[in-house]
Amino acid sequence: MRVDEVENAQTERLAALSQFLTGLLNDTENTGEISIARFCKMAANLGISVTPRSLPNLVKKEPLRNYITSVDASSDPDTGMIRFKNADITAEPDKAAKPNANQSIVDKLAKRASNRLSNR
Repeated sequence: MRVDEVENAQTERLAALSQFLTGLLNDTENTGEISIARFCKMAANLGISVTPRSLPNLVKKEPLRNYITSVDASSDPDTGMIRFKNADITAEPDKAAKPNANQSIVDKLAKRASNRLSNR
């Protein structure tokens, strides 16, 4: 296995972690930011070797730049933050409409199930 194949595998795993965190931050309605130290610790738990110093360079490359907008590496890694794309709560104006749409689907499915039970 070549060195660039290992590096690509690691960046793809980091992209998967970033995609997971973006979804998690959207679901929990957080700010879309996480500390650099916490991100590096999560990556280390997945077996990915990344340091606060190497992270800004990795974010400039594909596929990470599709998930992370900025890395504040100018400060201490414990206080520096990573900002994720599409994790901005204000960027989703139709977020309030989703529960209503989901509820209507659940209502339709419940009605269909009750009709099937009554027809037995």
